Amino acid sequence: MSSNSTVIRLHAEEKNVGFDPNESLMSKWRKSYESNRRRSVAVSKYYSFGYFFCICSAELYCAFTEIIPYFYSQFGWEYVYFMKVIAMFVFINTIANWMLTVLTKTHVPQDNDRPDSVNLAWKKYENSTDHSGEQIINLGSVDRSDLHWTFCKTCEVPAPPRSHHCPICERCILKRDHHCFLVGTCIGFYNQRFFVILTFYVAIASFVGLAHIAVYMKDTYYPFHSIIDWFFPVTLTRFVMGDVSLIHTLLMIQIYTFWWSGPVCLGFFLYQLIAIYYGKTAYELAKTRRPNRIRSLNPISYNFQSVFGSFWPINFIFPAHPILKQLGDGRNWPGVKIKYDV
Repeated sequence: MSSNSTVIRLHAEEKNVGFDPNESLMSKWRKSYESNRRRSVAVSKYYSFGYFFCICSAELYCAFTEIIPYFYSQFGWEYVYFMKVIAMFVFINTIANWMLTVLTKTHVPQDNDRPDSVNLAWKKYENSTDHSGEQIINLGSVDRSDLHWTFCKTCEVPAPPRSHHCPICERCILKRDHHCFLVGTCIGFYNQRFFVILTFYVAIASFVGLAHIAVYMKDTYYPFHSIIDWFFPVTLTRFVMGDVSLIHTLLMIQIYTFWWSGPVCLGFFLYQLIAIYYGKTAYELAKTRRPNRIRSLNPISYNFQSVFGSFWPINFIFPAHPILKQLGDGRNWPGVKIKYDV
């Protein structure tokens, strides 16, 4: 009798601490996988920022100590000083926009309420779901072309139009554009402006830096080393052995980074500008062949102000979000309709 009660008590204690003796092996594996995935997603943004910050700092250090003096000292110290100011300006803007992209909250609040201006009955359709499993909420006799709110069953909150649930961030994102793995967060309504500026400066730094580094390495590294020394593992090994300088090792790391970061960020920047021009997100722009595609009837200037705020070119000089508020709230979309192809 006592042994049975002991077993029952032990089973109860195991359940309290998260162990269920009756749970299947597949269920345990699934829970372990989900737990590890959440942990890796939470940590990935810090790894990506650490790598990004080290690359930017290394580029700034090499530019100040070697690259700028090597190319521009012949024009006088004033020109060298001016180029260093430009390099510092690009560095500060890049880091600032990266941090603002990551730290700016753009998800749907958990206490998000339906709009007070809509005084209609809400009804959840049992069998009406979109691609993410979100239930459509009927607002009554509204225009068929209007955007509708949805109900996210995962977050258990009403989700505004154009918001989508991110399975990686595990949140509904306002005007979700995409999930950026390089930044480690979703790009949505409130941080899209910083992401666009970030891709702009990373593209400039990558292309300009790669052009200068290639010439510098050709003049100072190539004549004294063989072709195989351009292979990074060999370069790193020779650096540890003392045969390659720290500057050349850092420049080699930047070469292996800039050759892909420049084209990738330039592509993202141009694609984002096209999406903003048409008043769409990257997701909506990719779904232009759908019969019920999103269409913006707003002028182009409004589309850009919805992302960057008034006098939006100022954002390319410094993050101007405290003084240049973007139009809209990420929940209501006047002038944005659903176009149905007959």
